[in-house]
Amino acid sequence: MITIDPLIANGQPCLCGTPPGPPVLISDIVEMVNSGVTLNQILAQHPHLKLEDLRACLAHLASEPTANYRI
Repeated sequence: MITIDPLIANGQPCLCGTPPGPPVLISDIVEMVNSGVTLNQILAQHPHLKLEDLRACLAHLASEPTANYRI
């Protein structure tokens, strides 16, 4: 689940997972993907996230053309 809350990660978009775990910034997900980390490797590193969370992250990136992310 994407969370944008000023009390979590200073309001930066992040994934908290189900059940909630430590927030993972969307910018960190983008950085991992850009460096060649696969979605399965991300899931292994962050077991509180699910594939649906990563898909939501990618959909968020596609819907935010003004966001400062590069894939």
